[in-house]
Amino acid sequence: MSHAESPTETFIKFAHDPVWRNSSEEVLTNDLFSMNNESNLSLNPSCYEEKDGRLWDPVRKTTVAGSAAYADGVEEGVINQLETWFLSHKSGIAVNISPRKKPTAKHPGYPEEQTTMYRIAYKWPTLQKVLFLTSHQFKANFRNPEDLRRFIFTEDDREESVFEILDWLKSVSQKRVETGLHDVVKRKEQARFYAHQIISGASIEAIAYDMQQTRFLGENPIGCGGSVNTTGTFSYTETFTQALSFNQFEGWHGGICRVCRVSTWVGPCNVCKPCESKF
Repeated sequence: MSHAESPTETFIKFAHDPVWRNSSEEVLTNDLFSMNNESNLSLNPSCYEEKDGRLWDPVRKTTVAGSAAYADGVEEGVINQLETWFLSHKSGIAVNISPRKKPTAKHPGYPEEQTTMYRIAYKWPTLQKVLFLTSHQFKANFRNPEDLRRFIFTEDDREESVFEILDWLKSVSQKRVETGLHDVVKRKEQARFYAHQIISGASIEAIAYDMQQTRFLGENPIGCGGSVNTTGTFSYTETFTQALSFNQFEGWHGGICRVCRVSTWVGPCNVCKPCESKF
């Protein structure tokens, strides 16, 4: 391929793939929402869970490791690193950088660099451990891109880490870096509408044309589809900092509970939810 695919071309390619086209409404909606985010340079939030000692995708209902259709050996290694880190830590932030990659017969490639930020959290009231992530495409020139994409970079769960990542991303990017989430509910409704259109058998080309006219698809290249948990407890309609906090309770953060002394998710008073319920 001599040029980066337009978002419309990428959508049409996905939509003519019978495996993707016959996916569940939830998968289609979330992948379309992901296309909207990436093509408009918006943040692209997703959510994984812990299930039976594995990192689990609640939308596609499969383990994350070993399920990526186009992942090469390096990417599978990164996924395994991420799973190991997630399972062995009670809190923390991790970052992975995917440099541009030319498409091959076995891999669709990446039209732009992409950074993905991860944060460990816990759902309330079940305290189920989850991994929130948000990805963003940018444009930069790295000297050793293959070295960058081989690892995840981890940080303690501090708000300063979030801003450090943001500042770095803005400093290296040659294109705009969005730091807010806008009209999420409206765009999810649009994504669900187009998912219904696909399921109903409407013309793919007609759907693509409507996406262009309504500007559902922007002008920036699309990478791989994401998987956003639209049925979870957490809301993605907040600002970027709150989205990276991945927490519907103001002031909650990773830390050590001053009552039980466990490293976990604690509130403004540094008390975890189980201990808070005792007071």
